[in-house]
Amino acid sequence: MVKNGHNKSGSQQVWCKACNKRFVLDPKQSYTEAEKEQIIAAYHERPSMRGIQRIFGVSPQTLANWLKKRTDKIHL
Repeated sequence: MVKNGHNKSGSQQVWCKACNKRFVLDPKQSYTEAEKEQIIAAYHERPSMRGIQRIFGVSPQTLANWLKKRTDKIHL
């Protein structure tokens, strides 16, 4: 792994040469399962992903990943 610049929040990005993945080793923000459930429940009440981002401060990509994981569990 090698350092690969900084993201918008100033965190050090890392690039794994083996799997070609770019990521942050120690992400600053973490959500509890209760917070995730609350945010997903709010999304199902029909606001847009942009609205969820403004209300809860979660990125659209994070919400999309959570929703995808949830639907994958349902279909298994």
